[in-house]
Formats: sequence, C-alpha cells, structure tokens
Amino acid sequence: AERSLSAEEKKKLVDARKAPDGHRVGKKIKLTAEQKEESNITRNEVKALKEKHKAEVKAGTHISYGANFPVGFVSWTEAVEFCQKLTEREHAAGLLDKAWSYRLPTEAEWEYACRAGTSAAVFTGAQPQYHDRNSVQEFKKVAWVNTNSGDRKHEVGQLKPNAWGLYDIYGNVTEWCLDIYAAYSDKEVTDPLVLEGPGMMRTSRGLNAHCTLNGVRSATRKTGGPKMPFYALFGFRVVCAETDSKTNRVPANHTNL
Repeated sequence: AERSLSAEEKKKLVDARKAPDGHRVGKKIKLTAEQKEESNITRNEVKALKEKHKAEVKAGTHISYGANFPVGFVSWTEAVEFCQKLTEREHAAGLLDKAWSYRLPTEAEWEYACRAGTSAAVFTGAQPQYHDRNSVQEFKKVAWVNTNSGDRKHEVGQLKPNAWGLYDIYGNVTEWCLDIYAAYSDKEVTDPLVLEGPGMMRTSRGLNAHCTLNGVRSATRKTGGPKMPFYALFGFRVVCAETDSKTNRVPANHTNL
C-alpha cells in the first residue's frame, strides 16, 4: 500500500501538476501594431486548420492509418509491455544480443536527445511566438503542432530532424517516458531516473499535434496515470540499450489502476 502524503507533499504535487515544467516567469509582452498583425495572421491560419479538421471529422476522413504513421491511443502500461515483448521476440530470433533490450527512454535521456547539444527553449533557438512570423515559420519546419497539423497526426519523417537526426521529437504524438513523475530535485543530479515514489503518475514529453506554440519546449513535462486510456495523440519512442537492472525494472505500482 502507498503511504499517505503529508499536507506539504500534497501541495507540492498539486503545484507541480499545475505547471509540471515549471512556472513561467517574465512580464507580459506589449506588442507593436505590426506584431499584433503578425499574431492575427498566425491565429487565422490556425483557425482555418481547425475548421478543415472539423470538416474532415464530419466526413470521416480525419483518421489516417499506415505503417509510416506514429501509433496512438497508447497507455504507459501498453508501451512498457510492447518493449518487453519486442525484446523477448528479438532475443528468441537471435536478432538482438541477450545483453541488450528495448525500453522507454528515461525522462533525462529524452530531453538530452531532444536538445541535441542545444540549451535554448527549443532546438531551433528561442521559443516561437505567434507575433513573430519568422519563428513560427521556422518551427513549422520541424514540428507538427497547431500551426500546421490540422489537429491530427502525420506520417513520420516529413519535417526536418534535430541535429542528431531525430524526427518529430516535438509535436505529432506525445511520448511516454519510463519515469514516475516527481518534482525536480533541488540538487544537481546526473542522468536521473525516478522509479519509486508516493505517487503513480507517469511522465510524458514532446506534446502533440493539438498543442500550441507557447507550450512546446524541450523542458516541457506532462503527466498521466499508467493505464489511462489516452487518445489518438499519445504514443512512445523506443530505446535499445544495454540491459540494466535499474532502467529495465518496472515500477512497483505498474499494475495500479
């Protein structure tokens, strides 16, 4: 049985869920007339895409299937079980060395791979803003978000990858990570991994095709229960690595819910 949380722990968890990637700071930007016009152009484009999506839903043509589309409707539990089954199958077929296995990436691995050596808000540079048409146009080249996705997922590999050759790391479908969600430590840590804790929420990264520009960052974190029946835009990215007792251990509360 999980221990009861103290009042202070509960408050921390509630605060963390409200802004799991950290509270944003900074004053409101006062836009110039030109910036307001640029913002309106982008918002009108998004509105047109949403209207097109509504028409596709009505016609029943909004869901796309195929080998090149990312999988969706996947819970954390299903993603973990897929990795386990894939490992077993490839070990049995002699396609994968017994010292290696498939698993979900840790949250730290995901962000490290996403950043690809960069330290800005997104790997393309500064966070894109609706009032900055150049930043919006540049970001549309690397991510399926609400400015270009039409609220649906797209075939993988159609946009530009990051510097390490990873496609669709932002947008398209949200990706599960191995970790249980926990607030960041106030101490410096290297390659952190959280598999035990009072809570059972899991961490996801990358956001998806529904998401707005101001939410997409390399550091953005979201949460969800392990067996929650998520919707079409929840999937995962697989890591193949040397088997390690820590990273391959399924959390004790894996079967909760």
